[in-house]
Amino acid sequence: MPEANGVPIRLVHENGSLTELMATEINLNVDRKISGHSMPGTGGMLWGLEFNVPNSMIEIEGIFTDDKTAIGATAGIATLDFSCVKRNTGEQFVTTQNMTAILTGAKLKLKDGNGLIHEIPFAASAVGSHTAYYDSTGNGQVLINKTQLLALDAETRAERFALTIKQFIDGELSAYFSTALVPSDFNTDFTTAVLKVTQKVTGDAGNQPYPIWDGSSDVPYEFLPCYFTVFSGGSNGVQKSAGDKVQDMYGILNNSSRHHVDPAEMVKRDYTGPVGIFGSIKDTGAWSGVVGDYIVGIQIPYNSMVQATAGSDKYVPRNFFRKTGSTTKTSEKGSEANDVSVSASFTTEGHATMTGVQGAVHKIDITYEAGQAVYGFVLLFAPIDKIL
Repeated sequence: MPEANGVPIRLVHENGSLTELMATEINLNVDRKISGHSMPGTGGMLWGLEFNVPNSMIEIEGIFTDDKTAIGATAGIATLDFSCVKRNTGEQFVTTQNMTAILTGAKLKLKDGNGLIHEIPFAASAVGSHTAYYDSTGNGQVLINKTQLLALDAETRAERFALTIKQFIDGELSAYFSTALVPSDFNTDFTTAVLKVTQKVTGDAGNQPYPIWDGSSDVPYEFLPCYFTVFSGGSNGVQKSAGDKVQDMYGILNNSSRHHVDPAEMVKRDYTGPVGIFGSIKDTGAWSGVVGDYIVGIQIPYNSMVQATAGSDKYVPRNFFRKTGSTTKTSEKGSEANDVSVSASFTTEGHATMTGVQGAVHKIDITYEAGQAVYGFVLLFAPIDKIL
């Protein structure tokens, strides 16, 4: 079947890497496991018990094909969304709580493609006109006047904070990274609150489990990291045959273990210590975690008219998602709620679950007919919210 007739889908690995597949047929199956049963003395009436315990399975048929040309080397990209925090994309990042922690010892660190770690230092500013400011006079730090910064509205202070971090990286770390300010996937009014950081070194060496927010025992308040994605997407220039791609998939699925790490975070922070005004405080240091190639999600695009902007294109792409939980509202389950960009990095937390469907590969059958240039496959993906 011609490649142009397929739908591109992506399998998401725990380490943030992606496997792109070409689907020729997609089946979304849900079994509600309810049926009717006759009851004696009811005149043939059928009765059923509804416990809301559905089973779900996604079946993908597709093909593996040779790359027509060598795919050029790409650089790893990370993002920092200063409009919100990681645990809840509806919660602000630039708050009194977080700015106090940053000025007391919470540190932002990046790691370049050569393995060097770079720290972005913060310090308090007493200059009345300052909000957040990059000090380029030789001190190489980000100055924050907490009172003035927090006096701004939520959108302005998040965008000001993002701009200041950008200016620091451009001024101090331009040999290692390039930067750009882009809109938030979660808070669309924040048009320049997301800092996209791109490695200067191309290739998979730039896929580092950074940025991280590191802390010390001196941090007096609980610190809630901004939403971020670690460096991923870096690849070496390569041209793969259909067989190469099959071997990659076959090898991973035959030996892959879940490490319980979110692909958009990849490292976890563990707060310990006494409880203060804002809750638990004092973390034990940098985030750490083991990451693997286990497939934890799938991104299947569809065309949405509901989410398209009036006067622009008729359709806008979105990823299929499923919203579970006993408190989930009807308004959160459908197409009108799906306002997350199709290109947003996959995550298993918060509002960003609309970036795809989390779960695991249940089974894959790969077929090949002698003399053909393509391999066919049928993949069963089981949507699962918690994998033990």
